[in-house]
Amino acid sequence: MTFRESLEHSVGMTLASEPEPAPPELATEPEANQAAPEQGPAHTEDPVRLYLKEIGKVPLLTAEQEVQIGRQAAREIEAEFGVLADPAMTRRVTRVGRRVAAVSERSGLPWTFKILNSREVNAVSLPGGVIYVTRGMMTFIRSDDELAFVLGHEVGHVDRRHHVRMIERTFFFSIVIALLFGGDASA
Repeated sequence: MTFRESLEHSVGMTLASEPEPAPPELATEPEANQAAPEQGPAHTEDPVRLYLKEIGKVPLLTAEQEVQIGRQAAREIEAEFGVLADPAMTRRVTRVGRRVAAVSERSGLPWTFKILNSREVNAVSLPGGVIYVTRGMMTFIRSDDELAFVLGHEVGHVDRRHHVRMIERTFFFSIVIALLFGGDASA
């Protein structure tokens, strides 16, 4: 049974596929008597808003810095929760995780997959390609397809640089606050 079939079975319904766009000949044309929207004067955008839209397009952190940040965070998380010492289960997570990461846009990252020793049903990603599932998650999932789904979600966060964007926004706002209110931006 595929993951999709398993999910459909568990929720008791067939999942809809993405609707296909209508062929051009069936697309609706705007009404002839409808007025076109008025083109007003050019609107200048607030520079802070414009910067916030652009942040993340030019990364402030290199991939190497991202990996270093992720490894430091991993040491802290592993010290708090511990890593499960089950070689067979760890091999399974690593095997499935590497297959998922191989098709990401950032397949060259040093992807690491581990199991946190926690009963919580959860998974966590860190910058630079460090991915954790919990012992609780491993007892919850029923197949490698489900594990791939969970790991794919976490790989997606790293792939889309969600952690890095949060770090960069925090950095930007600390500078703005320091400029507006005085003080040390590095504090």
